[in-house]
Amino acid sequence: MRKLENAIALVTSSTRGIGLACAKKLASEGAIVYMGVRRLEVTQEICDEVAKEGLKMKPVFFDAYNIGSYETMVEEVIREQGKIDILVNNFGTGRPEVDLDLVSGDEKAFFDILEANIGSVYRISKLVIPHMIKQGKGSIVNISSIGGTVPDISRIGYGVSKAGVNNIT
Repeated sequence: MRKLENAIALVTSSTRGIGLACAKKLASEGAIVYMGVRRLEVTQEICDEVAKEGLKMKPVFFDAYNIGSYETMVEEVIREQGKIDILVNNFGTGRPEVDLDLVSGDEKAFFDILEANIGSVYRISKLVIPHMIKQGKGSIVNISSIGGTVPDISRIGYGVSKAGVNNIT
């Protein structure tokens, strides 16, 4: 038996990179993985491809810039599966062209990055945790960055946002 047989996982921003690797690993251990994404059709192609390997993955709509999608994403997984055992908050964004040092950086970009990176982790976790408490178990993995522990003064908003993610964790 695989370690996560019958577990339900939700991984945000999971069509490539770390998110896709997390989704595939969880599925390879037996979890049914919901991929929180904007592009449902593209993600369905990924799900169809990995299904050939026996992996169970399914797209669910998530747009980090549309806070209302957080609740509908979580509700859809709960409606279909009755639980969420694992949450991987993988979404993260940066704007290196304008997120510079404190003096030269764009103030709006700074706060937009904080809102997106910290806000998504905070809000999605806040929606999922009551279900985990009700079921008496659950795991949350928040993907951060070395920039959250080692300051990069050339990308202040990104680093501060990842430090915030570390603190929430």
